[in-house]
Amino acid sequence: MVNLPVEEWHIPTERDIEVWKHLKDVKLPKLSDIHSIDLLIGNNVPAAYAPIEVKTGPLGSPYATRTPLGWVVWGVKRDGAGIISSNFIEADNNLEDLFKQSLNYDFPERSVDDRREWSWKDRQYMEIMDSSCKKVDGHYQVNLPLRDQDLKLPNNKHMAVKRLTNLH
Repeated sequence: MVNLPVEEWHIPTERDIEVWKHLKDVKLPKLSDIHSIDLLIGNNVPAAYAPIEVKTGPLGSPYATRTPLGWVVWGVKRDGAGIISSNFIEADNNLEDLFKQSLNYDFPERSVDDRREWSWKDRQYMEIMDSSCKKVDGHYQVNLPLRDQDLKLPNNKHMAVKRLTNLH
C-alpha cells in the first residue's frame, strides 16, 4: 500500500480551532486515534461531502463543515503553515488491474481473468464473416452481417445515385 504524504501538522486539531468561538462545538478525532491515512475520497463521491451543518465565522477565519463522514475544518493556519512540501507519486497499476485484484481478493470463488469474452452477437458476426468470406477478382467479399441472411433487399441503386448527385 502506498503511504500518503500526510504529516501530523497537516491535520487540524481541536487545539487549533479552540480560539474560534464559532467552532467551539466542533469535535475532531484525537491524532493519537489516527494511525494512518488509508483512503482519499475524491469528487467522484459527492455524497461524502454533502454538508449537513456549516459553522462560519468572521471573514478570513476558518470554517467547519459536518459531512456524513464527520467534521472537515477548512482554512486553519498555524506556525507550521509556512512549510513548503512537494510530492510526486507515480503508480504503475492502472485502475482496472486494481479493481480485478480487489475482486479476486474479496471473492476468491470468482476469479477475474484478463480474457475478454465475446457476446453471442460477436460470435454470430464472426461466424457470418468466416463463412461468407471469399476472394472475387482479387478482392475480398463478405456478406452483410444481417440477422436474417435470407432477407431480400430492394434494388435501390437508382435512389443512391440520385442522392449522390444531389450532394454536389
